[in-house]
Amino acid sequence: MSDYIYSNNFSSEPDKNSSEPINLYFEAERNRTKPIKKRTIALICSLCILFSGIAGGVGAAIVNRSQKDSSAAITQVKVATIYQSPKNNNIASTEINDLAAANESAVKSLPDVIADVSESVVEIKTQYTTTDRFNRKYVVNGAGSGVIIGSFPKEGSSNERDGYYIITNAHVITDDNDKEATTIVVALKDGTECSATVRGYDSDMDIAILMIEEDKELCVAHFPYYDPSNPDDSEKLRVGETVIAIGNPLGELGGSVTTGIISALDREISVDSKKMNLLQIDAAINPGNSGGGLFNMNGELIGIVNAKFVDEDVEGIGFAIPASDARRFSEDIISCGSIKNYIGLYSSQDIATRSVYVTKLEEGYNDDVLAEGDIIVSINGNSISSYNDIAYYVKRANIGDKLDFTIKRSGKEMTVQVTVYDRTQ
Repeated sequence: MSDYIYSNNFSSEPDKNSSEPINLYFEAERNRTKPIKKRTIALICSLCILFSGIAGGVGAAIVNRSQKDSSAAITQVKVATIYQSPKNNNIASTEINDLAAANESAVKSLPDVIADVSESVVEIKTQYTTTDRFNRKYVVNGAGSGVIIGSFPKEGSSNERDGYYIITNAHVITDDNDKEATTIVVALKDGTECSATVRGYDSDMDIAILMIEEDKELCVAHFPYYDPSNPDDSEKLRVGETVIAIGNPLGELGGSVTTGIISALDREISVDSKKMNLLQIDAAINPGNSGGGLFNMNGELIGIVNAKFVDEDVEGIGFAIPASDARRFSEDIISCGSIKNYIGLYSSQDIATRSVYVTKLEEGYNDDVLAEGDIIVSINGNSISSYNDIAYYVKRANIGDKLDFTIKRSGKEMTVQVTVYDRTQ
C-alpha cells in the first residue's frame, strides 16, 4: 500500500500502471473511531494532520477570498513583523529582540540548535461542527503543528507586541470543503493555550496564517536572510544539508524532533491535483507534523512540513514548502488576507480535453487579452489541465510578470501575454 500523506490521512493503493505524474492526495482522518475514507489515484497523499482536507478549487474558488476579521479584539493590524535572519547570519536568534547571538561565529551543536528553535513550534488543535447524512450534528477534533513567525501590536496600542502570527498549512485548519475549523486553539511549548483566529489562507499553496493574543515574549522563528536585489543568491540550500523537523505527531506528541537531510530541491509534485514545488527530506514525518517547522543548522526556518510518501516498501520521503514561498505567501496573507497575485479569472471550468474553459473575467484585469469562451491550453509552454495548474503558475509568479498563455479561440490557437496583478491595488 502506498500513500502520500499529510501526516494524518490515509488512502487506498494507487494504480501502479498509471503513467500520470506523481500525485499526492490529501484526505483527512475525521475521527479515530470512524472508518477511514479511501480513494484511489495515481499516487496518494494523506494529510500531516489528524483531520481536514484540501478541497479542489475551480470556478468560484478563483474569486478573491474574503478577508477574515481576526477577532473582536484584533480588528486591525498596525504593524506586521516577519522575522528573518540578518545578512551573513551564522547562528539564528531565539529571542524576539535578540539578534546579537545571530552574529556568533561558532557553529552550534544539534542539541543547541534544537534548544534555540523548539519553542517557536506550537501545537494546533481544531474542532469542526458537521452533520451526517441524517442531518445529525457532531463535533470532529483534529490536530496539527504551526510555527511562530512574527508579532504585532493591536491598533492604538503602545506595546511593541500584543500578539503573534503563526504559519501552518491550510489543510490543518480547513475541512474537505475548504471550510475553516469552528474552533482553533494554539498550545505553546510551556503548555499555555491560546484561542486563535484565522488571518487568511490559500488552499492552492497550502499556507495559512493564524493570530493569537499574547503579550509575553515568545520564541520566534527566523526565515533565512533574503536579498530582494539578488534573490537567486538568497536562502541557498544544498542537497545533503542537515535538517531538523519539529512538530506534533499523532496530535499528542508536541515538540517531537526528527532529523535528516535535504534529499532533493524543487521537487514538483501534485497534491490532490494541485501542483506544488517542495523540498524533499528524509527526516521522519508522521500524522500531526503538518504545519511544523523544518530548520537548518543555523536555526533558520527553511520550510513548512506538509506531506510525506507512505508505502510498505518505502521510507524517508517527506516534503516541505520552501521558506522562499512560505515567507512571500505569509507576507501577502498578513497584509491583505490572501495571496496578492491575480489575473482576473473570476470563474472557469475544467473540461474533458485537459484544459480550462474561461467562463468569466473581471473587468480591467486581462480582459483585453483573454475573453469568455477561451480555452487555456498551456502557460509558458507547460500544459494546463485544471484551474489548479493555473493557480500554481500565477501564484508563484511576481507581481507585474507577463505569462504566455496559449489559448484556443473560435477554433484557432494563439498565444497572449497575461499580466499578474496585485489584487489589493
